[in-house]
Amino acid sequence: MSLMVQNEIIGTVEKAATWGTAIATSPKGLPVDDLEIEIQPQERRIKRGRGIRGQHEGDSWNDTLGAIASARFKTPMTHEILELLLPAVLQKNPAWAAVSNVWTLYPVALASLPTIEDDEGYFFTVTRNTETADQDVRIGAAVGGSVKFSIDPGADDRLLMGEFEMFGKAYERGITAAGTVSQLALTYPYKFSNISEVTFAAGDVTADFYGLELNISLGGKFHSDVPEGQVVFPTVEVSGSFKLLASATTETMKGLVESTAINTGAWFRVVFGTDPGDAGDEKGDLAIEVFLLLKKYDCDFSEGEVVTFEFDGVFGDTGAGTPEYPVRILWGDAVPA
Repeated sequence: MSLMVQNEIIGTVEKAATWGTAIATSPKGLPVDDLEIEIQPQERRIKRGRGIRGQHEGDSWNDTLGAIASARFKTPMTHEILELLLPAVLQKNPAWAAVSNVWTLYPVALASLPTIEDDEGYFFTVTRNTETADQDVRIGAAVGGSVKFSIDPGADDRLLMGEFEMFGKAYERGITAAGTVSQLALTYPYKFSNISEVTFAAGDVTADFYGLELNISLGGKFHSDVPEGQVVFPTVEVSGSFKLLASATTETMKGLVESTAINTGAWFRVVFGTDPGDAGDEKGDLAIEVFLLLKKYDCDFSEGEVVTFEFDGVFGDTGAGTPEYPVRILWGDAVPA
């Protein structure tokens, strides 16, 4: 008997065409240590009198028909991985398209959301592929529930990371996955050293920036939590935190948290390479933009003062009837000259 080790596990994703049907044509290998796929059966129990004061073995069973399969993984982010996976969370129909070599994704209006059951939008076959026959696990059709972006100079090799949670149907365990796996390249990763601009309310805080966590979700779920039901995206949820070294700017920001005035949103932006909102259209160019309200702050004095601000992404209004979106992710797709 041989023991399976971690590097023999390959996490793969492949964009599917038919909702509820697995695909294994050209699976893409993710740069992950592991990919967790699970289904949590729900215990069903009949209560009846047996003359005992507890549960009887014959009165309950585990129900998998009503259970929802989920997948979780954490991967370094590149332009290729953004293009492949972010639309699974920030859904749209018709499909997203780059304009002048720049992708721009944001939470769309309700009318532009896909009907997943009609094979619209973005859904994937997600597989935990092993070296051992009949030990693979997959979700035949999975939609993005959420993503958490994070970057910290003291973690994850100073790379921008994405933690994806997906949910879906057509769960299978104990299979042998087909298809030849092609590994996604780590060309043009987004590094902390590539950050060229960080602003809050148009004020430059680049020199003081010390890290970001950003959670994005459209509240994706099965209607009434029934996996045979419709996939819905009821609520845009954007939240997170960022860290700045203490300065006069952070003192002003603390005042915003403590103010009792009616809240006013502000843009927080982190740019890698050249700003895609300006002239950046090359792979490696990325802008993360959040229209936010500061909620609270916390000070760490262990190595000088570092202030962590927590925020919620919110919708706003420019005053001309044009909405501000809680989050926008822009990245370039042209090959650098």
